[in-house]
Amino acid sequence: MDVRDPFRPNIRALLVSQSGRGGIWGRGGPVIGSKKIFAATGDGEFDPSSQRYGSSVIAVSLKDLTLEDYFTPSNWKDVNRYDWDIGCTSPVFFSHKSRNLLAVGGKEGVVYLMNGDDLGSKDHHTPLYTTPRLGNDTDTFEGSGVWGALSAWQDENSVSWVYVPIWGPISIHAPKFAQMNGPNPNGSIMAFKVGEDDRNSSVTLEPAWVSGDFNVPEPVVVVGGRQRLVVVVDRLHRELRG
Repeated sequence: MDVRDPFRPNIRALLVSQSGRGGIWGRGGPVIGSKKIFAATGDGEFDPSSQRYGSSVIAVSLKDLTLEDYFTPSNWKDVNRYDWDIGCTSPVFFSHKSRNLLAVGGKEGVVYLMNGDDLGSKDHHTPLYTTPRLGNDTDTFEGSGVWGALSAWQDENSVSWVYVPIWGPISIHAPKFAQMNGPNPNGSIMAFKVGEDDRNSSVTLEPAWVSGDFNVPEPVVVVGGRQRLVVVVDRLHRELRG
């Protein structure tokens, strides 16, 4: 919608599916990057030849919503079969040094870190980095894994952080975090630093800390720019201040 025009002209585009499956329903909705709009889709048909992009991250032009790029997990058949769609989260777009990055998670409990200018490389299935499973060891389709929206922040030392809401207990396959804050049977916020390997110019998500227990954690809200960290609120209205 062009809000500068008093008649509010808008553009509509059917981007995901002809059947009504695979909708965009992450808590934060689509996100705007430097030149594109990004959105994660729910489980549904995946067939690029017929413009079906279920269980994917799509990138469309700001000007006319033309599909420009997409990323689909290589195990998309299992994602659809077990209802592990990544559409339950909104991705986060952020800049890290000279890179534009995009991160997204899903019910399966993994997070994908992508090049914001080339989501899945040439085959559309290859992100820059994929975390180990962070949650949902029970392989359920509700109440576990990554939900809501991811958040990003850059501190006063230009270190980039990514925050991930995890519903349910932490996976036994999760990486080792430098700081833990007790058991997390109901949920938690996981914090990762964006790391780099200068030998091959790769980027990773390095585990930093895990919050205390949260009952259905909401997405992290970043306040105060570089001088203050985050406020996290769960549905019991408790607060964690960093």
